[in-house]
Amino acid sequence: AVPLPEEYDLDSPDDFFALFFTPELLTHIHTETVRYSVQMMLTHAPEITEFDIRQYVGASLYMGVCNLPG
Repeated sequence: AVPLPEEYDLDSPDDFFALFFTPELLTHIHTETVRYSVQMMLTHAPEITEFDIRQYVGASLYMGVCNLPG
């Protein structure tokens, strides 16, 4: 394994997540999600926040990493 440079202060899983999913990227995903909702004229589209997107991506990554029985 190659160690990360010292400038990366990764004390928690959240810090590691933020290394790849920056606030700018999450904002862009949110903007495009809202744009898609408007273009498809979804009348009952849920209000999605950047926090919701962050949770969805995190849960998707977690499910891909952890093998669960079943």
